[in-house]
Amino acid sequence: FQTDGWMSSNSAEIYEHMTEIIFSGKQDSMQRTTLVPFAEFMDKQTESTTLPPKVLEIAAGTGRFATFLKDSFPNVDLTVSDLSPFYLEKARENMKYWASLSKQTT
Repeated sequence: FQTDGWMSSNSAEIYEHMTEIIFSGKQDSMQRTTLVPFAEFMDKQTESTTLPPKVLEIAAGTGRFATFLKDSFPNVDLTVSDLSPFYLEKARENMKYWASLSKQTT
């Protein structure tokens, strides 16, 4: 479905839509389920320190999960990484959009 692989701006533009199709409209909900164990992790962190935890998301793709994470835990110090510069650019756009809606800074 993506003849140019993940190393193109076209792939980054259609990625979220395509994953929703592949996972029958459940991609977002599948990603959000990881927030439950992350919340448990955060509870333990806040008991032991006042500093926000640093989180590195590897293979972040378009950064959609990163926006879910920041939505639930706005104080987390989050870094996203991906091999594709096109996906990272899309992740930056997604974070800017999230920030504009949530009145947060990225």
